[in-house]
Amino acid sequence: MADSSGQRQENGGNEAGVGIQDPGSPQQAMARWLDGALRDSPVTAAGRETVSIEDGLDIRVVSDLRARLLDALERTGGVTIDLSRVSSADAAGLQLLVSARRHATASGRSVELKGPTPPLLSAASALGLRDALGFD
Repeated sequence: MADSSGQRQENGGNEAGVGIQDPGSPQQAMARWLDGALRDSPVTAAGRETVSIEDGLDIRVVSDLRARLLDALERTGGVTIDLSRVSSADAAGLQLLVSARRHATASGRSVELKGPTPPLLSAASALGLRDALGFD
C-alpha cells in the first residue's frame, strides 16, 4: 500500500490493511496446536500435577505428552491426567497412558487417570486395555 508520498508501506496485511498472519512452518503450527491441546497445571499442595488433554489422545500428541508426563513425574510425587475433554483416542495414545502408569509405579510415584470420556473408553475396550488403565 502506498502512503501520501507514493512510497510503498509494509502493513503485514492485504491492500485493505487487514492483517494476515503467517502460519509459519508445519512444526510451528503443530507446537501452537499442542500448546492448546495439552494443558499443565501448577503442582498442588499434595505434590501432584494435573495434565489436561484436550481433543485427541493420538499419535500427534504422544511425543510431547510423554515428555510432559516424564517431566512432571520427575518433579512431583504423582500426576493426574484429566481425560474429560478427550474426543478421540488411538492405540498410540492409550499405550502411552499404560506406559506412564507402569513407569510411575516402578519409580514409586503414581498416575491417576481422571474423567475418561466415552470415546476413550470405547477405544480402550476395543484394544483390551480397560483393566491396564484401571477403568472398570
